[in-house]
Amino acid sequence: MILISHRANNPGHKENTLSSIRAVQKYSPEIIEIDVRLTKDKILVLHHGALYQKIPFKLFNNANKSNLSKDIPTLEEVLNEFPAQKFHLDLKSDCVKEIIPRLKNRESRIIVSSYNTNLLKKIKSLNPKIETKLNNCGNGIDPV
Repeated sequence: MILISHRANNPGHKENTLSSIRAVQKYSPEIIEIDVRLTKDKILVLHHGALYQKIPFKLFNNANKSNLSKDIPTLEEVLNEFPAQKFHLDLKSDCVKEIIPRLKNRESRIIVSSYNTNLLKKIKSLNPKIETKLNNCGNGIDPV
């Protein structure tokens, strides 16, 4: 049996946050699934729903991260804080160009999924070491 934590969901913690990922560590999940989106200024963040206008993403960069909610971590923060954890990155937007460099030398602990087969094919063509999976209600078929 494989223990997978979906969105690092843990009672008392908001999903897709550093605090929720820290909290699920006590269960030693083999894989933690997290949702990845791209801000307008090309920063990869953990967030399931659409990034709404009310959040000032124009101000979002590493020097200005305090302008945003601490509940929205960057993918880089997560990967750096948990260097041994295997992650399943569910891409919620087209961020292939931005994500490929972040995954270099981390391929063995990353699975990338999407409902968009073109994104997965593009990822595979740029880095065939990255494991990909088509989101298709769980049947596990990878067309790439």
